[in-house]
Order: sequence, then C-alpha cells, then structure tokens
Amino acid sequence: MNIPNYVRFYKRANGYYYYEPERNRPRSLRTKNREQARKRLALIYSTAPGTEDHRRGTAPKMTLIQFEEEFFRRHTDIAIKTTDAYELAWKLLRRQVGDSYPLNRLRSRRVDKIEDFKKACLANGTRKTSINCYLRHIRGMLNKAHDWGHITEKIPVRMYRLPKRLPRTLTAPERLLILRYTRRHDYQMYRIIVFGL
Repeated sequence: MNIPNYVRFYKRANGYYYYEPERNRPRSLRTKNREQARKRLALIYSTAPGTEDHRRGTAPKMTLIQFEEEFFRRHTDIAIKTTDAYELAWKLLRRQVGDSYPLNRLRSRRVDKIEDFKKACLANGTRKTSINCYLRHIRGMLNKAHDWGHITEKIPVRMYRLPKRLPRTLTAPERLLILRYTRRHDYQMYRIIVFGL
C-alpha cells in the first residue's frame, strides 16, 4: 500500500518517526525503526477512505469489535488515560448492543441503539454526568468511523442536558475547623488560608 503524497513522513530529533496527515498536526508512529514506521503508516492508510475498496464501494461492513480494534491500531497518539476512557465507553456499548452488531446500524429510523444504551445505563444507576462522559467518547469514535468511510453519515449522539450547579462553599463551622487545625499545626498554611478566605 502506497502512502498518500499529501502525508508528510519524517524523523524527529528524538529519533522517533512521525507523520502529518494535516499541516501542523504531527502524530507519532512510536518507533525509531524506519521500516517498522513505514509499515505502521501503510497499515493506517490501508483501510482509509480513498483506497480501492472504498472507491469500489466494496469495503467490508464493520462490526463494533472490528472497529474498536482498528480504532486503537490506527490511533497511536492517544494518551493512556484517554485510551482507557475510550475503551471503557466502547466496551459498555458493546456489552449492551453486542460485539458483532454492525457499526452502520447503530442508529436508523427504526433502531436507536445509542438511546437504548443511555436507558440501560440509567437503569443500572449510572449518573447522567457519567453517561455524558461515555457518550462523548463514543461520539468521538463514531466521528472517526465516518472520517474513515465505515459509515456514510455521521451518527448523532445526544447528551443529557444537565442543570448548571454552583460550587459548594464552606460553611462557617467548616471554615472554623480548618483554621483551628492549621493554626495549631502549620501556621504558614493558616496564613495562606486566611488570605484565601
């Protein structure tokens, strides 16, 4: 598989190879070996929109588990904590819908698996703020599925509307307890807290 001409492929001073699919958006290939870097880059673009399969319209239909594997294989630039959040959200969706469910059938006129997922989370006692966090990561993955040509239209993911809450302030007895403790144990911290309050 040839790498598209518009993709910049280069080695940085730290010894690692990078590629730039868009201007000023470098992404690490996480290797110092040129041949391995080229293989990884070829793999990234082997199933991208614009390849022969996608032009002919014969690209295979993706299941949720297949897309998850491709997503993490092609996304080498995500931080570990973010990767964990994506994995958890997608795993919960797969558990609700099924590993082999087709990606392009998550939402249609008759079926709305995203709404079913939201209802199931609520039934399990998950808070709406946590569900919104899962939905944010699911939406990010579905947007990539659209960008890569696995689904023809973007799947809308509606979040729960949450009321804005004001931050909780310390009560007078709580302030007094903190001040007494810090005055006795750490006078410098006591002065900082007094100034802050």
